[in-house]
Amino acid sequence: RPGPRDRAPRGRRGASGRIGLELSPDTRFEIGGYGSLNQAQYDAAFEPFPDTASESVHRFGEGFARLINDGLGGALRSTITVSGSTSRRSNRDVDPTSWLRTGFEGDRKAAQYQGDLKVGSAGLLTFGTRFENETFRSQESSVLPFPIAERETNDASRNTRSAYLLHQLTLLDNLHLSIGGRIDDASKIDRFATWRATAAYVIPQTGTTLRTSIGTGAKALSLFQLYDPLFGNPLLDPEYSFGVDAGFDQRVFEDRGTLFITAFANRLRNLIDFDFGSPTCRPGAFGCYANIGRARSSGIEVGADIDVSPSWVRPRAAYTYHIAT
Repeated sequence: RPGPRDRAPRGRRGASGRIGLELSPDTRFEIGGYGSLNQAQYDAAFEPFPDTASESVHRFGEGFARLINDGLGGALRSTITVSGSTSRRSNRDVDPTSWLRTGFEGDRKAAQYQGDLKVGSAGLLTFGTRFENETFRSQESSVLPFPIAERETNDASRNTRSAYLLHQLTLLDNLHLSIGGRIDDASKIDRFATWRATAAYVIPQTGTTLRTSIGTGAKALSLFQLYDPLFGNPLLDPEYSFGVDAGFDQRVFEDRGTLFITAFANRLRNLIDFDFGSPTCRPGAFGCYANIGRARSSGIEVGADIDVSPSWVRPRAAYTYHIAT
């Protein structure tokens, strides 16, 4: 017979704000932030004693300051942004035989410059650079079955320098093209580059837009995946992907609705997942994060939306058929 149970309450509180100030006709300053507090009680045991005094608390905050200037007679918009975030998590796992406390502290600081340059009939050139610093710390202590003083289990940091370039161009009024690339250089990780190209052709007479894109992607490794003493793996490589898609949008009901269809295909290599018994795991670990190989996915998505009541009601529905191997 199931044992007694109690409610496991959860709560979340958050607040955000943003202020903008016009310093001059060509210069604007913005500042903003967000903060939240999540608390949850949960049961970390099983029958016949499922109810325990376990609790998780997560405090998160982020903020930014941004300066925007329009120069060269409005041809160049320069944007400088500094931002930061902090995350603090604490957990109390309790069951009839153990009582464990764990904590996590993560901080991120970044500075970025972006320029948007209008080059006349040659379109729009967007370029920029970004610097980011991440830190990751964790601690644990025990009350039961044996008292153990708090000890540090992780202390890692990483700097990432990035540069990107995007060129957008319109030809013959109806053909919209773009091509761009990005390079990320993260400390203790191999440098990697990604790129993407898109094309869209608009047929005004029928309300049809034909579109396609092709590009690559990369997933940087988290500090936890690299350095956690139990599940981390410093031998991990970044995850890479190559994808292509094509489809069209069709305006209907006197431009009040849109029908769309998209076919897509992706290939991934150095796929990152948790692997039990990988030879790259630390000695004695029952599993760790590892590059487990390659994967493919493809499919088709169809959908529609319609403006039932302008500015008030616009429902949207979509269906995706997806195959992954």
